[in-house]
Amino acid sequence: MSLKKSLAAVAAVFMFLGGILLVNSGGDPAPDPVDPVVVLDDPLTVSHAAIRVAEVKMLRELSGLEFPSDAEKMAWINSQRSEISKTGNAPYTDALAESIMDGSVSKLADQIEGK
Repeated sequence: MSLKKSLAAVAAVFMFLGGILLVNSGGDPAPDPVDPVVVLDDPLTVSHAAIRVAEVKMLRELSGLEFPSDAEKMAWINSQRSEISKTGNAPYTDALAESIMDGSVSKLADQIEGK
């Protein structure tokens, strides 16, 4: 085989490989950018977080208690959850009362929506 034919064969192989690489270079499309996590610190979100913490605490306490009957167990759970609801909703209830008093209820709604 002559040198010209050898170089032509090598060039053909490189062109073939280049074509394969070119076709496959697209690969998987770039992943979608991750949307930033919006952290809300409005009174309603704060209230929900407080309630979540208190509910977990109540469940942990409940898991170590024994009750003579299901009715007594449910009465205990209901009384705990009632208290959790009262105290946990305090940040939102206070903000709502303040916004009613100063006429900024719409502003509070915007804050809760994250605007």
